[in-house]
Amino acid sequence: LGLALVRVVGQLDAGLHNLELCLRWAFGHKPCSIAVKTARTLRHYWNSLAEAQEANDWAAAVTQAEELLVADPEADYFVLRAKRALCQAHRELNEPRRAVESCRQATAGNIADVEGLEQEERAAREAFLHYAWSLIQLRRWQEALAALDSAERLVGDGDPRARQLREQVRLGQQD
Repeated sequence: LGLALVRVVGQLDAGLHNLELCLRWAFGHKPCSIAVKTARTLRHYWNSLAEAQEANDWAAAVTQAEELLVADPEADYFVLRAKRALCQAHRELNEPRRAVESCRQATAGNIADVEGLEQEERAAREAFLHYAWSLIQLRRWQEALAALDSAERLVGDGDPRARQLREQVRLGQQD
């Protein structure tokens, strides 16, 4: 249960607490020991990623997100967020080719899975906007418009960036 709390819903503290209780009840229990180590590793990279993003240190964010992906590929909650972090970092670093791939992965799920969950919708919207930007930089107009269509389906509170990016597509197509 402890590792599931971590992997599926991102509850690091609660999951670690349950895993540490497992070790108390069954000291030396190998599966519990491995799960505690995995959860602690996830926590380390998750916190490091958050610090890098907060400091706008995008190169460090790339490194920490990549480490998070390797730490536990089965931790769906963290894998998705690491992919979104890579998408944003590559955009911030003005690396459209790398951004296209990371943003494609960050937006690969079913959009209906996040609809109605405001925080998740906002995060998905950001990934789609980053994806659209990277596609525009590579002059992949139709794909950029499709990414913008997806972004606009999600909560945005009048955010003008999708309109601005659509205008960039229109101007780019005229060239």
